[in-house]
Order: sequence, then structure tokens, then C-alpha cells
Amino acid sequence: MSFIRSFSIKYFPGLTSFFFLLALFFLPISKALVEIGVMVTIVSWLTLKVLKKEDFFLPKNILYPYALLLAWMVISFVNIDSELAYKGIRGFLKWIEYLGFFVIAAEILSQQKMRRKFICIFFLSMTLVTINGFFQLWHGTDFLRQVSLDPGRITRMKSSLGSPNNLAGFYLLSLPLVFHQVKKFFDEKNKFFILHLILFLFFASAFICTFSRSAFVGLVFSISFYLVIKNWRLSILFFIFLLILLGFSATLRSNFITSLNFNDITVNERLYQWQACWKLFKEHPVLGHGINTFYRRLPTLQLASGPYRGYAHNSYLQMAVELGFVGVLLFMAPLITGLKKFLRDRNSNFNDALWVGLLAYLVQAFFDNNFYAMQSAFLFWFFWAFYFRTKAESAIPETPVPYDEEHHKK
Repeated sequence: MSFIRSFSIKYFPGLTSFFFLLALFFLPISKALVEIGVMVTIVSWLTLKVLKKEDFFLPKNILYPYALLLAWMVISFVNIDSELAYKGIRGFLKWIEYLGFFVIAAEILSQQKMRRKFICIFFLSMTLVTINGFFQLWHGTDFLRQVSLDPGRITRMKSSLGSPNNLAGFYLLSLPLVFHQVKKFFDEKNKFFILHLILFLFFASAFICTFSRSAFVGLVFSISFYLVIKNWRLSILFFIFLLILLGFSATLRSNFITSLNFNDITVNERLYQWQACWKLFKEHPVLGHGINTFYRRLPTLQLASGPYRGYAHNSYLQMAVELGFVGVLLFMAPLITGLKKFLRDRNSNFNDALWVGLLAYLVQAFFDNNFYAMQSAFLFWFFWAFYFRTKAESAIPETPVPYDEEHHKK
């Protein structure tokens, strides 16, 4: 037994880190490999905690709202019919997986070395996905998973993801980070400046090719918000740049500006879906209809494109239907705390880049299914843990020995 314990303590830290980064790399590529990576990470991390008899570290202002959120999900079972109980259990277990992974990721990313690996792996993954996306535009299907182009109102890149909007969500997190690296290496007169500038232009071009209006709105809002509170003169230059960009491209102007009207079929359909969701919400505004019951509660809608029964295309509204406004507030409480810290202390350009990406993602979630599409959801929990870890260093002690690789080498 002592051999198993010593073996686990010696090798499980490396195993945990490997599968954590494996899940990150395959996040935009394979749901199955992401689930494998996440589950092995969780199991190996919990095993180490039990063997070493260690507690996990999470401040009360983060721990309590999420613990209360899980408790509220259990209470929401009051409104779940017996035939839908299995749906509620599956949804509850998925949220435990998300929140548990957030706790683990925040601890794993306590080391600066792991943060550098995180950025490197994420950029490599996004580079592969971007190459795959441009191949998809040229060939009609991507080379990773044989996914076809989106057949919507315009030819849109989605690479190996389920939709162009999901792919755009990944760029919302990667573009601010790679831009930060460009600025950092430029200031340092580092030779990697050119490499990251090429990478930024590569990602930006792919982001445009998704033609995701929700992601575009999210990124513009987030950058504008950041520039206004940091340097309002830069925000003016940013708006001038946007006007020039849209002015030179009739396609971009049509997609991002003129199509945003009530005659557009997708705008009409979303409004129709939101009206149906709002009626559901008003039936149980406090407790909600129950976790993971949205699809069974939403009636089949007769849209112009045909019968529809699926996502609300508004993550917060869908959450409100399932958990009531109390559930939404509990989910948002830690994020509001993070925003307050961001507004109070903006002395780190790296943390600013993380928050710009997260805020853009959260704005996109008003118009899309970010928290209910598995890959997009894990993307959020990866980066929310990253931001939380780097921003709250004083609140969370340095990760104990389990993830100190140098210690184990000795």
C-alpha cells in the first residue's frame, strides 16, 4: 500500500499536468479527447488530495456562490417531473464537472511554468485549428474531422467546431492574448515580435472569416470598454479603425452592420426564441423549471427556416429558465467580483488581456449558447481559472508540493 501511495505521489503530478494540457490542446478539435483529458485530470488530482490529505484553496467570495449554485440546482429538482429526473441528474453532474475542473485548473495554474505551457499549447492548438479552417474554406471540408462549411447566409469558416460562432468564441480568448504578446515582445525588442504579429494577423483573419456577429459585438464592446477606462483617446482611434475597416469592405459592412435589422431572418428568429423563453421564465422566475430541462420545456417553434427546438441562443436566458434569476445571480457573482478587481487594479497588461477576452466571451453569451456547448463551456472555465489564478495570487496560496515538478525531480 505504501508503494502505491509513494508511486502515485511521485508520478500523478506529471500525469495530471499532461492530461490537463492534453484537454486544452484538443479543446477545439475533439470532444471525446477533451472529456478523457478532463476526467483523468480530475481523478488524478483528487487521488493526490486524498493521499496527501490536502485541502484545496479557493477564497470564500468564489467558493460560496458556486457552492450555493450547486445547492440551488438540487433545490430546482422540486420543479422537475419524475420522467425528467434523469435529465436533471445529468445536468447537475455536468455542472459539478465544470466547477470541479475550475477549482483544479486554478490550482494547477499556480505555477508560472504551467501558465507559460498553457499559453504555448493554446496558441499551437489555435494555429492548427486556423490552418484547418482556411483549408476548409478552400476545400469545402476540413482535414481534421471532415466538417463541412456552414451553409448559412454567407460562406463561414467553422474549422473543426460545431458552428462558426463557437470557433469565433475561441478567437475572442486568443486574440487579446496574442496581441499582448505582440506588444510585450515589441517593447522588449525581442525577435519573437514578428512571429506573434504574424500569428495575430492569422487569427484575426480567421476571426473575420467566421462572420460571427455575436462575437464581433462582444469583442468591440470589450475592447471599447477597456480603452475607455484605460485611455479614452485610444478608444477614439479604435473606432476610427473600425470605420475604415468596415468602409473598405462591403461584405463586412453588410454582415456586421446593415444585416442587423428586423428584416434579417436570423434576427427575427432569435427574437421569437427569446419571447418563448421569456414566457417560460415568467412561469417560475425564482426557482426555474429545473436544471437541464430547457429542451423539454421549450415548445417546438415554427420558424421561417422550419420547426425548431433547441438552444435559446442566449445563455443567461436559458439559465434563467432552468434555475430562475437566483441561479443566474449566483453564477454571475464571482464574475462581478472579478470585474470589480479588474476595475480597481489594472497594473498588469497580461491580466487585462485575459479580462478583455473573458468580457467579450460573456457578451457573446447574450446572443449564443456559450455555456451550453461543451467545448465552448470548457474554454470559459479554462480561462476563468487562468484569470482568477493570476489575479488572485494574494488570495490563494502557492500550489502545494503536488504540482512542484522540480521538487519531485529532487
